[in-house]
Amino acid sequence: MKCLSEYLEFYSKTKPESTFLVHKSGTYTYYQINNAVNNLCSLIQELPVEQKLSIGIFLTGSPEFVVALYSALRFRANVIIFPPNLTYQELAKLLGLSKPDILIFNTDLLEKVEKASFLSKHNFGRIIFNTPGDARFSLQNMISNERDFSSSRNIDTENNSITIFTKKQKQKRLGISYTQKNIISAIEAFSTILRYLPDKIFINSYPLNTTKGCILILNTCLYTGGKLIISTTNRTNQIKKHLIKEKVSILITDGAYFNGLTEEIDFENDDLGSLELVLINGTYPNIENFKRWEKTYGCVILEGFGIPETSEVCSWNLSKAERTPGSIGLPLGCNQVKIVDEYGAEVESGNAGLLAIKGDNIVKGYFDHPLELERGWLITDYVAVRDENGFIYIKAQKKDLINRFGYRILPEEIETMVREIPEVKDVAAVGLDSENGNQKLKICVVLDNGSKVNSAEIEDAIKERLPVYLQPDYIELLKCIPKDEYGNVLRYKLTK
Repeated sequence: MKCLSEYLEFYSKTKPESTFLVHKSGTYTYYQINNAVNNLCSLIQELPVEQKLSIGIFLTGSPEFVVALYSALRFRANVIIFPPNLTYQELAKLLGLSKPDILIFNTDLLEKVEKASFLSKHNFGRIIFNTPGDARFSLQNMISNERDFSSSRNIDTENNSITIFTKKQKQKRLGISYTQKNIISAIEAFSTILRYLPDKIFINSYPLNTTKGCILILNTCLYTGGKLIISTTNRTNQIKKHLIKEKVSILITDGAYFNGLTEEIDFENDDLGSLELVLINGTYPNIENFKRWEKTYGCVILEGFGIPETSEVCSWNLSKAERTPGSIGLPLGCNQVKIVDEYGAEVESGNAGLLAIKGDNIVKGYFDHPLELERGWLITDYVAVRDENGFIYIKAQKKDLINRFGYRILPEEIETMVREIPEVKDVAAVGLDSENGNQKLKICVVLDNGSKVNSAEIEDAIKERLPVYLQPDYIELLKCIPKDEYGNVLRYKLTK
């Protein structure tokens, strides 16, 4: 299959009564969601549309979001996904840049859309879910009204773009454009990890409008014919309730989020026995938590790695028997991976270099410019090492290396030593620029809740554990380490 919506149509015929989505608004089968998609396609067709059509989606994670996404793809349109938490000024700017022909949203966001439309001076067709007095735009009406739809638009669906505006970089929203081929190759490879699970019940621990939420969770769920629990928030206390109540079997997350979830869990009383697989994007340094989850609930925790530019997959530990904790595993089938030096030459096993990736999962480009490749290879800024068995270890991002006394130091080396202090809950090390080029070292620490140690005691404990050349110039106690929606430390905020 070359179009993601074809998987929905396939399961609507082969398992029509099976549940696809569970949301506070109701439970929806594959057949019902496919009906809704066909009905929405018919509504889109009623609008004056161009042959080359772009459809914007401005919705929170919900059944309406899912219906809008697969309707746009079935209609063979280019898709633009806007984060629902945008201010109207931000939305206006993105509308002016992307110029969608149609925007799909719901009545709750009408006022924001009106202001953004006026400010952007861009006109577009509108489909508003749950429009008062018009049953055609009601999700309940769409799922119950049986309808077939077949697009006559002669468009190459394989190369249509799905642009997701995601996190800010230097105060600018980053828009990443995927082809359906990118996403299908990624989820096909990623799904091999899940192939032996009988019940595939997912939860949106990432919002569905993000790259991880859309690709790793929603589309992987659809590809495998699974069930998706849609939480209205990804706060850890709410996700925990869904894990227990809905018998979730697959949790896809990152190390920072997993730490927060661990704090919410009562390991003696909370029943998470249905949880079979936890897939962590990135490595997870807290081995004790790792063991506690697996011993208490019998689940398997597998670490891996992917970035938005690789459709969120690259390498992964494939099973408990084959895994190497602390590594991101082996390359998945959708791509090749190598470690290269600054000139692009591959380095030997055991030597550090930059992670380079090549495959069908490498994205089409960014919204406003193409992706820079070296002979088809994406050279990332992640410093990595490959061992003699092929397992890959991420050490740091190149920009985060600390230059000190002639050494290029990995923040992870410092953070790992500081985490050994019992009172330390979280830590981040950063280099501060100085006039002579020798960076000063700053260590930011978050203490465990209820910790009674004072700042002087924690400073002494840190200095005892670190060698002379890693002695910090500054130690700062914080309530939390700033991180983005993916759990990555926002180190630039710590250098101020």
